[in-house]
Amino acid sequence: MANFINRAKYYAASVAKWPSGRYFNCPNCGSKPAETVDRKYLVTSLARCPDCEILFRQPTDTKEELATFYSDDYTTGVTDTPKDWSPASWGPEALRNYRDFSEYLRVLKAAGCGPGAKLFDYGCSWGYGAGQYKAAGMDVSGYEISPVNRRFAREVIGINMVDDFEAYARELAAPEYDVFISSHVLEHLPEVTPVLQLAERLVKPGGLMIFFVPNGSESFMRANRARWRRLWGEVHPLFLTDKFFRKAIRHPMLLAASPVSADAIARFVAEPAHMVEALEGKELTCIVSLR
Repeated sequence: MANFINRAKYYAASVAKWPSGRYFNCPNCGSKPAETVDRKYLVTSLARCPDCEILFRQPTDTKEELATFYSDDYTTGVTDTPKDWSPASWGPEALRNYRDFSEYLRVLKAAGCGPGAKLFDYGCSWGYGAGQYKAAGMDVSGYEISPVNRRFAREVIGINMVDDFEAYARELAAPEYDVFISSHVLEHLPEVTPVLQLAERLVKPGGLMIFFVPNGSESFMRANRARWRRLWGEVHPLFLTDKFFRKAIRHPMLLAASPVSADAIARFVAEPAHMVEALEGKELTCIVSLR
């Protein structure tokens, strides 16, 4: 019933926005016009920005609308704050059983990020992934927009949490992290480029930025259009592609659909240069070298 009510609210809000042109500009860079790539439910469409190459849902939402949606209406079961606030209940095995981050740990290991590496986890929810990085021996800090999830990650999982990411990144005296990682967060943001720019301020020369997002690439669309279509909509207002990352970040990067081979990651880290592997899977991996 709740999903029906939320969807009805989404349709009504979309219809109400159609007369106003301001809800059709690119939310990431403000450009217009945009090319329509796909449509759903008559009232909403997916557009490609001609300037920054991001795919975005039209009509767009304001930052305030997105904040309200993710605070009040959005739920996945995974990101909801647990009711059990006992640290003893949330050891490494319990976190892994809740949501297994072994694949992301495999990527980090292949990239040379092991015990002792200093890692920043952006959008880490209540710490179920950050806790697994910590259990692997990494020095983990993180950021999460939800105050209650930040508190849980700090008090229960033992993660050093940042309350204001923008202020923290801008005020940091010098880059101090070996890797900045973000898993399925960028597609929920009102705009991505400012976060990427701030992320660079945190990472030391020779460090890495690693992003996992739903795959908006043309390769995945051609391989499985039905599955590709399900990955954009109310919950994912942005849809990121290999073309967007190549345009947004001026550093060598490895782009591939997950799972990325350990050999490809090792070759990229050893000799950073633009690399593109197969892009037909539903998750896009972007590994950036700041060497």
